[in-house]
Amino acid sequence: MYIKPGKTLILKAASRFLNYFSLTMSSILLTEYLDESESKDLAEKLRAAGVTPMVKRHGLPRFFGAEINFKIIIDQTDMEKAGPVFRQFQDDQNKARDDRKQLQTTQCPWCSSTNICKRDKTSIWEKFRFYGVDSWRCKECGGGWYL
Repeated sequence: MYIKPGKTLILKAASRFLNYFSLTMSSILLTEYLDESESKDLAEKLRAAGVTPMVKRHGLPRFFGAEINFKIIIDQTDMEKAGPVFRQFQDDQNKARDDRKQLQTTQCPWCSSTNICKRDKTSIWEKFRFYGVDSWRCKECGGGWYL
């Protein structure tokens, strides 16, 4: 059977749609709210483990000022293979976040000084605005940051 060159694009698009549709019918959401580098890293690790992930953009469009988030969807039958890879990825992400937080509570992010202190929230507005957030100030450069 001879297919004209213009029709091959239609057939490729149709096969992609059918692959996507069949994956979404038996798929499971593995994780969401990842940034681009995290999603690429996890997708590569899943592919190395023999799992076919689908990485999709997720969240508000960029012109609303929101960051672009990604979610990873896998087939339900691949959950056994993806479980250990995902748990290792979560552990690595948690360790990296804890290291960043530890670094930010021991030195200034701008001048790397260790002469820092926790800033007091004196006004009612600051207490309301920064409820549950630690505010830090550097005594050397005067910089402030929040954790």
